[in-house]
Amino acid sequence: VQYSTACTYTKKLEQLFKGQSLINTLAEFDMDKIIENLSQKKYKNDFSKSKNALLYFLEFQNISLKPDDKKRIKELEEQTKKKHHQNHDTDMRKAESRIKHISDNRLTLAYQAILETGLRVSELAQITPQDTAITEQEVTFSFIGKGGKRERVTVLKQENPLLYNRLIELITHEKPN
Repeated sequence: VQYSTACTYTKKLEQLFKGQSLINTLAEFDMDKIIENLSQKKYKNDFSKSKNALLYFLEFQNISLKPDDKKRIKELEEQTKKKHHQNHDTDMRKAESRIKHISDNRLTLAYQAILETGLRVSELAQITPQDTAITEQEVTFSFIGKGGKRERVTVLKQENPLLYNRLIELITHEKPN
């Protein structure tokens, strides 16, 4: 295991064991509390790291998961969403400032969508109004991602209402090519 992976797993275990005292013995930990903490993970990547950290930890401690707990974890994993990573090397304030100075509204919206979802330019470019699903709470884009796999990203109204409303406006008034 690489050093960075070990550090990541340690952080994930700290999050999962939050609220529990493990001073006396590991046999007394509360799996329901761990699964509750795991249920707070919204996105597949974060969930997967936490789940793997837990499974490796349990294996190392020779602790078996009960079938019921395995089932609950699997169900939680199926409820998580895929979220593309934003480029952390980007100075977000500087990028947002530059975007505000673009006079083309469609281009401004495209940049904002890229920053919000982590989409690649090529992925965004292929999306058409027919590739979107709009609900009262979210706009979901479907596209062919890296590796040729069908992917989806979502813009939640609750997290970014301005972008959500602007996307709906563009999508519902867009003329087909």
